[in-house]
Amino acid sequence: MSKTIVIKFGGSIATDPKIKKGFYRDIATLHKQGYKVVICHGGGPEINNFLLKLGLKPKFVNGLRVTDKETMEIVEMVLCGKVNKEIVGALSINGAPSVGISGKDASLLIAKKMKTTPDLGFVGEITKVNTKVLNDLLKDYVVVVSSLGIDAKEQTYNINADTVATKIAQALKADKLVLLTNVKGVLADATDEFSTIMKIKTSQIAGLIKNNVVSGGMIPKMLACREALARGVKEIDIIDGRKPHAVLQAMKNTKNLGTCFVKG
Repeated sequence: MSKTIVIKFGGSIATDPKIKKGFYRDIATLHKQGYKVVICHGGGPEINNFLLKLGLKPKFVNGLRVTDKETMEIVEMVLCGKVNKEIVGALSINGAPSVGISGKDASLLIAKKMKTTPDLGFVGEITKVNTKVLNDLLKDYVVVVSSLGIDAKEQTYNINADTVATKIAQALKADKLVLLTNVKGVLADATDEFSTIMKIKTSQIAGLIKNNVVSGGMIPKMLACREALARGVKEIDIIDGRKPHAVLQAMKNTKNLGTCFVKG
C-alpha cells in the first residue's frame, strides 16, 4: 500500500530559489517512488509584499494575520492565483505531476470563524475535511492545497497553513506529517540552535510547555502535533527545511534535521 505524506511548505524557506528547487525535486522523487503526497502552503511573505504595495500594513496577533475584508481578497488572490500555481508549475516541470486546489474546492475545508480577543476578522478554524477529492486526485497527482476554508454561507476564511496540514493529515490518517521550518526543530534552549530535542513523545508535551522549554508560536504547533497523533497520524517531523534534501532525509531518519513526534 502506498504511504501518504502531508507536508507543510511555506514561510521564508518558500522564498529561497535554491531551497525551492531542491524541494520540488525531492517531491518528484517521492512521487516516482509511489508516495501519495499532499503539500499545504501559506504565502505570508508574498501576501505582505502585496499589501505593502497597496499601502496596507500587515497586522498580526499571536502569529495570526488580522484579516479584514480587503485583506481577505488579497490573501485569496495571492494564495490561489500566484503561490499555488507557482508551486504546481514548478513541481510539474521537475517531474511531479501536480494539481493545485484551495480549501474551497469541492468544499475540501469546511470552516467557521475563529473566536478570538481581539477579533481577527476572517480568520477561520476547520470543522470538517472532505477527503474524497484528495483521495481521488492522489491516485495520480501530487496535491497542492492553499490554506483557505469556506462555510455554508460561502464566506471564505484565512487559515493557518500549519493547521491546514495537521487537519488534512488527521483526516487522511497520514503515515507522516512533515512541517518544514527555518529552525532546527524544537530546541531545549531557545538561545542554542544546537540544542535540538530529537524525539518527543505526546506524554512529554504538556511538561515542555509548562516548564517554558517551548513558547510562542511553537506551542500551537506542538498541541496540534499531539492531537494529530491521537487521531491517527503515525509520525510527525518538525524539520529544518533549509537543509539539502530535507524531505527525502526525513523519510528515512530525522537525525540532525529536527524533531520527531511519536505517540506514547
